[in-house]
Amino acid sequence: MGVAKGLLEVQGVPLVRAWTEALGPRCAEVRVVIGAAKEAMLHALSGASAPWTPVYSPRWEDEDMAESLRRALDRGPLPTWVLISPVDVPPPPDLALRALLARGAPAALAHGGRGGHPVLLTATAALAAVRAGTLRSATATAQLVDTDFPGCVWNLNRPADLDAWTAATRGDEAGPPRPG
Repeated sequence: MGVAKGLLEVQGVPLVRAWTEALGPRCAEVRVVIGAAKEAMLHALSGASAPWTPVYSPRWEDEDMAESLRRALDRGPLPTWVLISPVDVPPPPDLALRALLARGAPAALAHGGRGGHPVLLTATAALAAVRAGTLRSATATAQLVDTDFPGCVWNLNRPADLDAWTAATRGDEAGPPRPG
């Protein structure tokens, strides 16, 4: 991408801050794993109204999502449940988050029958899966909570993905958005 994905702007807000603001009203704490562009990420988060805790990943280039989750879970007291998402997915609206939380763990937002993010797990199940190296299978068993928010299945991995998502949310694109 040429820039840390968390700094990409969706509707004028860096993704890392948009996620923090989206989760803040529903979570006692948002733990943000920061690797690339540490200072810029901290700056993007500095004005967030939701409570957040930075979790640093000095080896971010070599670590996968499971290792990031392990770092976040090891950071403080283990919560009852966790919402897990990579930063390169557009954050869902509050209505979708409420539906996900109402379903209970394990669950994941979905659109058109495709599972997406965030995924809701009990913290103990998430930690056990990370330690056993089975995070993917733990998230694969989540009940799907269908939503009309297509962003839950998008990955903004390339500039073209971000351009397509931006066009889709402005209504510039004919037909349904194509996940990246």
